[in-house]
Amino acid sequence: MSKMDEYMVVLPEAHPLCEKEKFEIENLENEPFMLSEHGGKTEVTELLEKSDVHPQK
Repeated sequence: MSKMDEYMVVLPEAHPLCEKEKFEIENLENEPFMLSEHGGKTEVTELLEKSDVHPQK
């Protein structure tokens, strides 16, 4: 059994993903996206790359 990490995202109130309590990282494909940390790779960017997910930058 593997442990799944959970992350929090901030979305506009009317965004369709707000209707879900949880969703897969693949749901972020082509979505506008920004990180609060500056410089270097973060755990989130590494997870996006590993999952072959490409949000808008």
